Amino acid sequence: MLRRGGLRLDPSRNEARIVTYHDPCNFGRSGGIMEQPREVLRACVPHFRELSPNRERNYCCGGGGGLSVLESAEGIDRESTMYEFRMKVSGRKKYEQIAASGANYVVAPCFNCLRQIEQLMDYYNLDVSVGTVFELFDLAVLL
Repeated sequence: MLRRGGLRLDPSRNEARIVTYHDPCNFGRSGGIMEQPREVLRACVPHFRELSPNRERNYCCGGGGGLSVLESAEGIDRESTMYEFRMKVSGRKKYEQIAASGANYVVAPCFNCLRQIEQLMDYYNLDVSVGTVFELFDLAVLL
């Protein structure tokens, strides 16, 4: 519908955001879903900026394979070795990549990635919101 012009979108409804997109390992590398979310985002936001590298070369968020949700399942708190590992080791490259992009909104369609990236932004005190393609689409769509 987007390609055929069957949807009316107003990107200015997402005006305050410079948006970037995190390619989740399970969507991109495993599922080959790389262009479709970008197509929707470019139609929904006025300022889209790619991470570098991106697509199949994008960095993992550091919470891959469900690592980001293990602490809640195991009762691990923020003082745990696992949490510190996710923040300082496995997620550090993703934090640096997002910070270098200048974006103030990261789209993470995988909920493990979303949780990990939210925690990274909080841990490093980076003023970047994290959400989904649908949230930005919902703001931009005109009924």
